[in-house]
Amino acid sequence: MDMLNTPLGLLLALQEHDLQIEGVAAQLRQLPEQIEGGKRQIEQGRVDLEQVRKATTQLQMARKEKELELQTKEDLIRKHTTELNSVKSNEAYRALCGEIDRAKAEKSVLEDALLALFDQIDRQQAILKQEEQHWKGREAELLKQIQAWQAEQEQRTQELKQLEEVRAARTQGIAASALSQYERIHAGIRGPAIVAIKGEICSGCHMRLPPHLINEVKRDQALVFCNICARILYLPESRVAADRGEPGVVAE
Repeated sequence: MDMLNTPLGLLLALQEHDLQIEGVAAQLRQLPEQIEGGKRQIEQGRVDLEQVRKATTQLQMARKEKELELQTKEDLIRKHTTELNSVKSNEAYRALCGEIDRAKAEKSVLEDALLALFDQIDRQQAILKQEEQHWKGREAELLKQIQAWQAEQEQRTQELKQLEEVRAARTQGIAASALSQYERIHAGIRGPAIVAIKGEICSGCHMRLPPHLINEVKRDQALVFCNICARILYLPESRVAADRGEPGVVAE
């Protein structure tokens, strides 16, 4: 008997096709999360860069405030210095001199603070420039990767659709009862529904099979199920013979 045209042979071919479908479907399931992950990285990268920009802006605003304070102190010193020419008592003169000295001391502190701010701003601007250059390249990489994932998603979707159409055509040639039994097992377990017998062992559950089951498989007159895991059984040598176009192996 030509195994390729038996229910078992047709089911084996269907199982191989189903494994291909499952592989494509698994890849397709991963792609949306990969795409969203890439988008989240872009969003977070933009947020991080904006934080660096805000820090730079805050330093520049602090510099302007200090410059304004410094200007106010300088105006005050000039004002008091002018007023020295119009005071009429020593006490008033000494008071103005004291105000001028305090203003000069405060001016000196402001000048030191400004110098420190200038250094901070220079460092921060260098950091910002570096981050902007790095992010420009990183963002381009992420956008390119997302486009590649989206293209793959479209390709896999079409591939899956075609595989499903081929599967539907394949099932037309399989007896309804055999197809129903296969699909019930396939839906209820992880891994293949049809497994090989290897040295009297079911390769699905790895348990030893009773001799009469092996003989039933050799006769190839009906689907035979493992008495432990209920998977459909086949002999690898029968499959090889079928692939080569040789007669199937039958019991003596």
